[in-house]
Amino acid sequence: MSPDIEWRIEDDSGQRTVSSPPPRVARPRRWAFAAIVVTGLVCFYLGVYVAQPGQPAPTPAPIVITRLFIQPAAITPESLTEAINRDAAALDPRSLIMTSTAHLDAVYAAWYRSLLQVYSPIEPAYTVIQSGTLTNNTIWLDLTQAVADGSFRSTRFYRQQDNRWTWTLPDPSFWSGAEETLVFDQDWWGMPLKVNYPIEDRALIGETVARIQQVHAQLCAEIRCSGSTPFTLTVVIRPMLQRHSVLARAAELTLTLPSPRILGLSQIYTMNVPPRDPITTMAYDSLIAPLYRSAAGGSERWSAGRDGEIFLQALIDWKHDEVRSDVALAEMFYSSSPTSARDQWPDLDTQSLAPLADVWHWPHAQPPDDRTLRIMRAEAYAVSVFIDLRFGREALGEFLRALGSAASLAQALETSTGLTSAEFEERWLKWLGKS
Repeated sequence: MSPDIEWRIEDDSGQRTVSSPPPRVARPRRWAFAAIVVTGLVCFYLGVYVAQPGQPAPTPAPIVITRLFIQPAAITPESLTEAINRDAAALDPRSLIMTSTAHLDAVYAAWYRSLLQVYSPIEPAYTVIQSGTLTNNTIWLDLTQAVADGSFRSTRFYRQQDNRWTWTLPDPSFWSGAEETLVFDQDWWGMPLKVNYPIEDRALIGETVARIQQVHAQLCAEIRCSGSTPFTLTVVIRPMLQRHSVLARAAELTLTLPSPRILGLSQIYTMNVPPRDPITTMAYDSLIAPLYRSAAGGSERWSAGRDGEIFLQALIDWKHDEVRSDVALAEMFYSSSPTSARDQWPDLDTQSLAPLADVWHWPHAQPPDDRTLRIMRAEAYAVSVFIDLRFGREALGEFLRALGSAASLAQALETSTGLTSAEFEERWLKWLGKS
């Protein structure tokens, strides 16, 4: 029954009573109560902190960020054995690329490549003879590597860079500066010989001297210089040199060489033939001119008069060109330049040829112009080639020695070939195809 309905009741007296329900009391809602509580708390909070204005605001708690760090995989350093194997394989001529010198300084890279061309290893087989570590952690290796019919021996230097062992330049700290000297008498050598070298090169000095002696013996066998005026030879080893040098003073000759450790030595031995390596090449380059001049009378002869000097120089140039033609001898280690006469003599023009007697009497007081002098030199070179081809190497040696004592070209030619000057010149012109 609805609470808003009024009740009307009549009693016996007729009185009417109206009955109404009591007024409804509104009940507060829950959200209103919660709002009152929150408002109170806020007011309390503000009241506390407004009442204390000097108190700093609380420091917020720090935010912690966690980062995930992944440790990279460790790089395993290359072993020295792996580096030697890599370089040994790169030296193999069957390899399509020569990577072993790509990392070197440009000056030394060409030098090393020339060495590799000389030796031309046939396989990456090698043997380490000795090794050591320098104070800067550079490792040196004295090793041999196989080549055709033998091996070659050299010293290499390795330094670790970026976990990789690199074949690097010779390290000066390998040589202590201490030196030794060996002296050989003329009976053993054929001329007085003195060798000054660092103690670190001692193990290879014997083979170095043997090469120089073999070259000397071979040249002397061709020109029969046993009766020539001897000169004293001094060999000096300077480790950090790349090239050799020669200093000639009267009867003294000083040959300065790089370290045989770095140049390397061929371990191939053939009877009466010097091993093919840079030391041998440098010995030829250094000894040809002084031995030929000595055989032709020496400094005393050529300081007294210069008639015939063009023929002497032609013989020296011809021999240098013959040695250079041996492809096993790298030209980098041969300082004597190819002569222009070698290329010019086949094209000599009959109309411009000077009589050979005029070539002998080269007018030093009034030298010819450059063109005439080039022609004279080409003619003298052609005479050397002609004597070697038609009369043999022995006759060529006789011609060289005759230059030292002959008063004329006719006398030198007759002594060496048995022909008169006119007969020789006729045959020579016919050989040139100019007659």
